[in-house]
Amino acid sequence: MRCKKGYDNTSRGYCGWYTSKNNKRCYLRSKLEYVVASWLDERGVDFKTEEKIYDVNGGRYKPDFFIYIHNKLQIILEVKYSKKECVDYLKKYSELFKRKNILYIVFYEKHINQIRKKYPKISNKTNAWILNSAKIHHDMKGSKNPHYGIKHSSYSKKLIGNMTRERCKSDKYRKFLSKSVKNSFTKERRQKISESAKKRFANDVFKQEFIEAISKNINVERKCYCRNCNTSFTVMDKYDKITHVLVKYNEKICCSSSCGVKYHTKIKTDDKRKKQIRLLKIFINTFNRVPLRKEFKLYCINFNIPCDIRSTFGTHNKMIKEYVNWQN
Repeated sequence: MRCKKGYDNTSRGYCGWYTSKNNKRCYLRSKLEYVVASWLDERGVDFKTEEKIYDVNGGRYKPDFFIYIHNKLQIILEVKYSKKECVDYLKKYSELFKRKNILYIVFYEKHINQIRKKYPKISNKTNAWILNSAKIHHDMKGSKNPHYGIKHSSYSKKLIGNMTRERCKSDKYRKFLSKSVKNSFTKERRQKISESAKKRFANDVFKQEFIEAISKNINVERKCYCRNCNTSFTVMDKYDKITHVLVKYNEKICCSSSCGVKYHTKIKTDDKRKKQIRLLKIFINTFNRVPLRKEFKLYCINFNIPCDIRSTFGTHNKMIKEYVNWQN
């Protein structure tokens, strides 16, 4: 049976909780595991599921059932679907558990069918559990994930990375991935991250060290003088942390935003004055006389030059006087 990704009833079987006779709960990942758990429970055997992870030949292995006799681990029971898997697991892990004086057993479908034939009660319970499991949608997060506690090898990580890059070439998959990440950030998760971040960044020293650690660049102070009020202030230029090459030059020229506004306004006004003086010179050379105020205003408009004299000179007469002084 194939179901949506993230649900417990996957293509290899059904998943769900099992409660033993002594009220112990364990999470089972297939109907085969459910049959084995019911069989062990029927025989009064003390067992646990996925209790420990073993390092084997550079990989990690998490067996299905841990069987205790007199409070001591005596048997490890693995459940697989096919005979081929059964043989492979025996070859891989039987020697490891033999050295640990633990009996290693692998069941596959043939053994499960024998149990169901011998114990009709277990078979009926299994059918009921399957129907119930199909209705309930559990998530596979945390300890319920089959890979919980198992670290991927460098080869697996590389393989996963290559597959992800290949999938991300599709716009449809990128949108799906973005939506999934966005939905995973619930209010509770955001609040938890925010609180932990606030605690860390409450210490200014940690904050500075953190910023320096993740940054590829370093900040270097440089002394400057304000173009408007001529007071000194410092700016930070960015240099590469390793090569010490200038990455970003700070172009700040004024000590504050108010000084910056005044300075740029002054530049614009001076530029406007120069344009108006040049136009006045053209008018006088062309008509051999000084223009009237309204006449000069229209002349400025024709040449697409700002015609407001009050903001540059104050009055029309002051503009004429300044032009005369400039000529002399």
